[in-house]
Amino acid sequence: MLDRLAGNTALKAELGAALRTGRLPHAVLLIGEAGCGAGFAARCLAADYLYPQGGPHAEAVLKQEDTECLVLQGEGASGQIPVKRVREMREAIQHSALSTDAAGRVLFIYGAQNLNGSSANAMLKIIEEPPEGVLFLLTATSAATVLPTIRSRCAAYTIAPVPAAECAAL
Repeated sequence: MLDRLAGNTALKAELGAALRTGRLPHAVLLIGEAGCGAGFAARCLAADYLYPQGGPHAEAVLKQEDTECLVLQGEGASGQIPVKRVREMREAIQHSALSTDAAGRVLFIYGAQNLNGSSANAMLKIIEEPPEGVLFLLTATSAATVLPTIRSRCAAYTIAPVPAAECAAL
């Protein structure tokens, strides 16, 4: 599914190689300005991780409809990710069974810059010692806006904007 991501040839090659060799870090931070496709890139990576053979389950990941994918994102007027939601997701990851179709489970954290100190601290333990098969995919508009305690535990990759000419050719 990474092949559906426009541009970013080197990034796709690096992540694809990590997937093929089993060397994908368990926590990945995808950094890109708003609208550049970091969320879509995260879903493509998740689809390839969970369902390397592709198929309808992989398509469901792209549509955010797969049961092996959990989502944390900002809520309310502040856009902050509440510590209560982090704890709920942590519990779900640790204590729910995987389907037989998936290679693991993915937790998306869209807008990781919206983790405040309390919610970030609640995430640290599980990011440091993840259950087997769990992949954390975080997105952010800038690495500098993500709390250092979270950023330091992730492999960071930058999503480059796609040139207008390349977009027009799609």
